Amino acid sequence: MLLANRVVLMHQGGWDEIAIVGGPLLIIGVLIAVARKQRPLDQDQDEDQDEDQDEDEPPEPPEPDHPGSAPGDR
Repeated sequence: MLLANRVVLMHQGGWDEIAIVGGPLLIIGVLIAVARKQRPLDQDQDEDQDEDQDEDEPPEPPEPDHPGSAPGDR
């Protein structure tokens, strides 16, 4: 085989590098699109209602690590 033929076969024009990077990106993109289409729509409405209820209630204070200890005892 001539040297010129070897160089052409080794170089391959960059299409193989594009396939190595683009292939997995394309697969991941398709999987994300399919997952978004299969998500139930009522789940978003339930989450929105839960968030609205949480905003109306005051936050609860954190519980102490040990019974009978105050936050500044350490």
